[in-house]
Amino acid sequence: MRHKVFWTLVVEGLKQKGHAFTTVQCSTKMDTLKRAYKKVKDHNSQTGNDKKTCEHFEILDEMFSKKPWIKPLSQAGSNLPMDDFDENEKEKSKSRRTNSVNQEKSEFMRQTLENQRLRAEATAEYRKHKLEILKDLSSKFNC
Repeated sequence: MRHKVFWTLVVEGLKQKGHAFTTVQCSTKMDTLKRAYKKVKDHNSQTGNDKKTCEHFEILDEMFSKKPWIKPLSQAGSNLPMDDFDENEKEKSKSRRTNSVNQEKSEFMRQTLENQRLRAEATAEYRKHKLEILKDLSSKFNC
């Protein structure tokens, strides 16, 4: 959905509840709340700072805490705290474990299919041998 369409729907909903705002006012208010939220998150993430909050912080935190513009997927720099590094390492470790599990599943399936193939070959060989014996017996009795 385009931003303009979204904000038009928001304005229509607000009008039904008796509020008179424009789409520009609504989008500007949301942008202002986002900036304030990010500023508070950045401030609170630095050690030694006192904790701050902003208007509707809990709601904004619920909506945006996992967004990349709040918590980047990766960071580069020599002045980063080791906590961020450890968190990235935990995610990489989890990814490695997932890959390892997937490899084990793949190997298990390969072995299972190989065992099925070997059993099918053994069964075919047994039936072939049995058929030869039956043909031999049949030829001896038909003399």
